[in-house]
Amino acid sequence: MLLLPHTGNVQKISAEIHNKHCFKLLDEVAVDLKLDLKRKLVKLKERLKLFQNAKQTCVQTEQYIKCQAHYTEALIRKEFEKIHQFLWDEEAARVSALREEEKQRVHAAVVKITQMNRDILVLCEKAAGIEEEIDANNISFLQNYKETVKRTAWEMKDPEISSASLIDVAKHLGNLEFGVWEKMLSIIKYTPVILDPNTAHPCLHLTDNLTTMELRNSITELQENTLRFGDYSSVLGSQGFDSGKHCWDIDVGSSSAWAVGVISESAYKNKEILAKQGLWHIGYYKGKYGQGTSDEMLTPINLKEKLQRIRVLLNWDEGCVSFFNPINDTHVHTFVHKFTERIYPYFCNACPEEALRIVPLGLAITEE
Repeated sequence: MLLLPHTGNVQKISAEIHNKHCFKLLDEVAVDLKLDLKRKLVKLKERLKLFQNAKQTCVQTEQYIKCQAHYTEALIRKEFEKIHQFLWDEEAARVSALREEEKQRVHAAVVKITQMNRDILVLCEKAAGIEEEIDANNISFLQNYKETVKRTAWEMKDPEISSASLIDVAKHLGNLEFGVWEKMLSIIKYTPVILDPNTAHPCLHLTDNLTTMELRNSITELQENTLRFGDYSSVLGSQGFDSGKHCWDIDVGSSSAWAVGVISESAYKNKEILAKQGLWHIGYYKGKYGQGTSDEMLTPINLKEKLQRIRVLLNWDEGCVSFFNPINDTHVHTFVHKFTERIYPYFCNACPEEALRIVPLGLAITEE
């Protein structure tokens, strides 16, 4: 006889099997979801780390900006102190010149007054003597008449009061501001290109006037930024050009490794482009001169004389940049290229023994 399980037991067993199967499916789903969530959590933490690092960079940048502002303010005040000192010295010199002229004019006037006092005394004595003769009796008057008449003769010149004895006010006040400004040209220097410290490699030290670059063995602690050169000891000019003619001279002295020229904005911002194009420069390395249009190997240039100063002449509109030796006015090399974007002056100094310096221009006043 076949025995069948009780219907209630069968349902109970089926429910248990179903529950175990459901729990197993739930566990598998939970594990999969947790793994997926963990992967997303990792990405989330990565982004969190990214934001934390970015915030830290912003905090450091904020502090660096304050340091930059403090340092720049100190230099501004230092430069204005020089101007103030010049103006004070010039004021003192002009007041001193006025006092000296006053002294001379007063002395001349005193001399004249002294002489006039003598003349007045003589005239008074003559007049008094003549008045006595006039008041004398007729016999005495007639006897002394000829002598009295002689005493009325005046041999001295009449006193002269001319404008020449006065202070030359026009000389001291005329075009005073212009005269001071014209004299300031002797202490003012204008440099056609100013270096941008925000682009300088950490090993490059720039002078306070931002016209000279020195290569140092130690790295200066600077705020990291995307503008700064990292692979080459280079720096850019602070102003880019997208039209017109521009010219500047660079003293390289006896530097054993340098490069100067111009660089396009896109090549400067994208180093991958720089490796292929966008840099028009000449350089000197290992005793040889060369020219090139990228940061790769330079093409040799044969020069008879050693370059100590280089003139860069950029003609953006005509699409050419030329290099000259300004000492003997000889042409070195010319690149021809149709420029379509902003171009920046480029400088590289790889010699710690010699600084590169942008030469200031002489200033002159012309009349129209």
